[in-house]
Amino acid sequence: MVDPEAQPPKYAPAAPVWVLTAFLGSVVGAAFVFFLYTGGVNKSPNINYTDLAAVMLGAVTIVLSVLALVIAGAAIWGYRAFMKMAADKGSAVAKIEATKVATKLVPVHIAEIADSVLEEHAKSVALRVITPEHLDQLIRERVDALQNGNERDVALDENEAQYDQAAEQAGEADDDL
Repeated sequence: MVDPEAQPPKYAPAAPVWVLTAFLGSVVGAAFVFFLYTGGVNKSPNINYTDLAAVMLGAVTIVLSVLALVIAGAAIWGYRAFMKMAADKGSAVAKIEATKVATKLVPVHIAEIADSVLEEHAKSVALRVITPEHLDQLIRERVDALQNGNERDVALDENEAQYDQAAEQAGEADDDL
């Protein structure tokens, strides 16, 4: 987890590999120009300054292209690292702030609704109090259910009858064998 109080990291070069690549590109370009200037391919000693300037400008163009690619790669890498760091920092700060707000607001919310919840609970308990008339009615309903049976008893009797019929049919099938 990222510490939100920590200082941001100091800038460090993306990678010395990019610098080394640019330097090697410059050396190769310079060697190419020197090779052409000394007449490596063309043995003609008549090289004029316009030809030399054209070759030098071509070498500089190549070196600058390589350098631009290196800078573009470093920029993409740096942007991704910056976005990741910003997201980590943002989520850590958001979590801390959400915790602070929640610890302040939850007790206030509980205090606001506690009275109404307790009042509703007290009413439901008070309604459950059994009066003598209510108790008399409950006893009569239970006695009637025992004497006359209820829907569950009828369903149980029907299930039991079906089970007995199935057992008899299975017994008759065993006798036939």
